[in-house]
Amino acid sequence: MSNDATDVTVYIEGNLMVFTCLTPAAKDWTRDNVSLEPWQWLGNGYAVDQHYANDLADGMREGGLTVVVTNDLSARELGISWP
Repeated sequence: MSNDATDVTVYIEGNLMVFTCLTPAAKDWTRDNVSLEPWQWLGNGYAVDQHYANDLADGMREGGLTVVVTNDLSARELGISWP
């Protein structure tokens, strides 16, 4: 868990969201709570369909992680309920 630091960044790329864990807490949370297929990994991040992204981000926040969208696309414009 982190107070002010970002634990997870999310990059919106069309209907895919790429989640990248930046802290050990985020990596641990992902390992313990997310089932990922090998093809979902893109470098240090993993791709998630937009339909699952809200629940994933909400679970991360409930777990005490800080999640930040990093690109210029407006999540609200895409119909995604990011805070």
